[in-house]
Amino acid sequence: MQANTTIDTAEKASQKAVESTMLSPRFYTTDFVAMDKLDMSPMRAEWDKMMAEYEGDNNHDHFQRDEAFTKEVAERFSQVSPEMRQEFLDFLISSLTSEFSGCILYNEIFRNVENPDIKQLMRYMARDESRHASFINQSLKDFGLGIDLGDLKRTKAYTYFKPKYIFYATYLSEKIGYARYITIYVSWKKIQTSASTLSFVGLSAGAMTSFAMANRLH
Repeated sequence: MQANTTIDTAEKASQKAVESTMLSPRFYTTDFVAMDKLDMSPMRAEWDKMMAEYEGDNNHDHFQRDEAFTKEVAERFSQVSPEMRQEFLDFLISSLTSEFSGCILYNEIFRNVENPDIKQLMRYMARDESRHASFINQSLKDFGLGIDLGDLKRTKAYTYFKPKYIFYATYLSEKIGYARYITIYVSWKKIQTSASTLSFVGLSAGAMTSFAMANRLH
């Protein structure tokens, strides 16, 4: 898809998600045997505390959509310029692809290891990324641009990363995402955007979990 192609159909949105460029989010695979060998014994106390926090699932109720939310999004984005609308849709598709990438990778690690600590961690991480991806995709569906995630999983190219690079990439992407979404939040707050739209911007790409995730991987 060309950079200047107008995203106005679900097919074009899917083409945008599946494309591979220098800046587009990628899908990953890794060394499952190496993952299986990771030993959490030296940090058992901290690890168990982190797992208890994941088990608590404190962000569960943050991802809520109601009639007022959908109505406000429709009203506000009927007022933006065509150029801004395309920028926003590109942002949603990129964010969806990134979140779904994590969901796929963590699920694959979960399925291919026996290490109980790693299995537990990957189950929680896949749960959270799936929630984020679903929330964003539902927002794309509000524009008639929902993406078939099953088809995206089958057709997008995969890149191999060593486990340590997976952790580095997760750390950096979560920290960058957190900073980006907080910047958007603050900027929109200055122009008195209402609370529900602020939640849409922040929560749609998982900003509520980004800071905690990044620090856990530090």
